[in-house]
This record gives sequence, C-alpha cells and structure tokens, in this order.
Amino acid sequence: MSRLVTWYLKHARHPFKQKVVGRYWSVLSKRPLWVTYDETLSFRADLRDYVQQKVFYDGYYEKVVVDWLKANLRPGDVFWDVGANVGAMTLLAAKRCERVVALEPEPGARQHLEMHLAKNRLSNVTVLPVALGEREGLQRLYLGPPGNSGMHSLIPADHGYAEVSVLTMDGILERGEAPFPTVMKIDVEGFELSVLRGGVRTLAGAVRAIVFETRDREGRGIDEEITSILRAARFVIEPLGRSDPSIEDDLGNYVAVKMDDGTLR
Repeated sequence: MSRLVTWYLKHARHPFKQKVVGRYWSVLSKRPLWVTYDETLSFRADLRDYVQQKVFYDGYYEKVVVDWLKANLRPGDVFWDVGANVGAMTLLAAKRCERVVALEPEPGARQHLEMHLAKNRLSNVTVLPVALGEREGLQRLYLGPPGNSGMHSLIPADHGYAEVSVLTMDGILERGEAPFPTVMKIDVEGFELSVLRGGVRTLAGAVRAIVFETRDREGRGIDEEITSILRAARFVIEPLGRSDPSIEDDLGNYVAVKMDDGTLR
C-alpha cells in the first residue's frame, strides 16, 4: 500500500489528481513513506513536515547546499552537521566523508536521524544530542511551527520549548568528544553568531569550509560580527543562494572558504 501511495503522489498524472490529493491529504500524509535518496540511500518522509516533503517530491532539501556538498566533500573529510534535523545533509555527507558528526538537540528529529542511520547501515556518523552556542549549559530550544521541524531554534518563538544541552565547538574538541572538522554545515535558525563565537579557536584550525544559512539584514548583508569572526580566521565568504527560491524571505545560504584552500568549487 505504501508503495502505491508513493507512486501515486510522485508520478500519477490525471486531471483530477490535485482535487483527489487535496480531499484525502489528511489520510495520505498520515503514514510516513520511504523513498530513495541520493540514488542509493533510503529516506523516510513524513509528508506533514516541510523539509521531508521537499525530499519526497523534489529529491532533496536546499538544492544549493546539496550541490555544493556533492561537489566539494572529500573521502578524508570530517563533516560536522550543526543543526542536523532528520539527517538529510548527514546522509549525503556520510556517503562521501570519512567521518560525520551530527549535532541535533531536539529529541524527535534526532530519533528520526538515528533511524535513517540504522536503516542505511551508516557506521561512520557520531550523533551528539546537543546544540552549539557561545557558552555551555542548559538552554531553551524553541520549537518551530507545526509542520516545519527545521525551524526549531534557540531564538525565542511562540510554539513551545524544550530544555536542551548547549556546548561550545571549542569545548567539544578540547574534551575530545568529536573529531576535528574539516567542513561544516551550520543551519541553526538565527543562532549562527553564537555558534561561531563558541568556536573561534576551532575556526582558526584546519576547518577549510563552512556552509551556513543566515539572514540578509534588510539588504545590508549578513551580520557584521559573523563576517568579522570568519575573516579573522582567514575565510572568504561567498553567497550560495536561497534554500527555497519559491519563498520570498531574507534567508540565504553562504559558503566561507579558507583563503589558503583554492580547490573548492
């Protein structure tokens, strides 16, 4: 039955499909559906969630980031996925890198991530149940609106919250709790500056590239302190594009590349 529903939603073509799907969406979307992801992986999509719905229908979430990772990750890399959510980027990186560290503090998303790792038999991923910030301790993780788990954030919001553990990038490495990153993806819904403040010593090391999402402040560019921290660590920042070009907002993806590494595309 699940295969039939998957085929119908993705491939059926007839004049009344939109009306049928709309009428029965509450039933059709209730059961998660497994789809092929990145050609060889399995991904379980809950169609009630925006991120997973994008993977189900389009084959990816945040195409500009996916394309960059596919072009630039190397077999010997250690990739940190900061704000891993259900693991869409973690899975891509695990196929291409030596090690992956997935940081996800929200229990529901983390359980979904761990299920993906088990289903795909990926043993080169370490999951840390924490958020990153500029100081360590417990902090409120504010939940995203229903239907978009990708918007959980440490920035105050109105959809409830859970207390989570926050560690610093530098602290994790100083205690030997994870291998040193060579490439990072940071998607933490407005908390990017705090993550970078907590990793100044790490950024000065062997990290060669960081892909991150942040806000363009009313057309004036990204936060000046984010730019300052990255430039102080010898990174050059370039825009990658919007996560979803069909949505008009001030969020954009950027890549910061270490000045002494000229091999990235």
